[in-house]
Amino acid sequence: MTRQSQAAPRQDASTFQANDSALKVIGGDSTVKPVKDCSDRWKLTVNVTGQVDARKTALTGAEVEVEWSDSMLDAPPCRKTAGDKASTETLEDKGTRQGTCRAKAAGWYLEAEQPVTLNDGDDKVIELVLKPAVWVAFKVVDHMSGDLVGDIHLKSNLPVLGERLIDTVADAILDIEHEDLRPGMECTMLDLSHDTIVYEVVGAIASA
Repeated sequence: MTRQSQAAPRQDASTFQANDSALKVIGGDSTVKPVKDCSDRWKLTVNVTGQVDARKTALTGAEVEVEWSDSMLDAPPCRKTAGDKASTETLEDKGTRQGTCRAKAAGWYLEAEQPVTLNDGDDKVIELVLKPAVWVAFKVVDHMSGDLVGDIHLKSNLPVLGERLIDTVADAILDIEHEDLRPGMECTMLDLSHDTIVYEVVGAIASA
């Protein structure tokens, strides 16, 4: 039955308070625990370390890419944190995802890419290592003075790269570097010539 606007209240204030107190007693004083938030976002940070050496004394220009299993790509900004280290901004999202983390920088090659699986609530850090690009150097000198000789046509065969013909300079060692070269590969010098002068090949230096 609906109460009419002019009708008197069904209970006065004292009755209401008494009923309210009784209900509280029936309800007890149990504490209700909050339900865990099932929508926690996962987090992913990628750290990059460069194995610096005498030729590569610092890691610069590192970039990171995360390729997801659905072929989507993420390229979070990567900033230098130390002379040999860099780190990405933290990626955040929801839902289970699988991906592959990679890094690159000019003059460096990636030791190994790293897989990652993320579930809601995860906070993961992936570590990647970059190594200096492998190199081979040739030193052409005058056997009397020991001075470097320029304008020599040096022909060599390098793994992956094939035959290369490069002219030497008179003020530096001929240095060939490429990220596709790897330690343990062999380089063969095929020919050393000049437009007007004949040179005898008596030695060369190589390093990788």
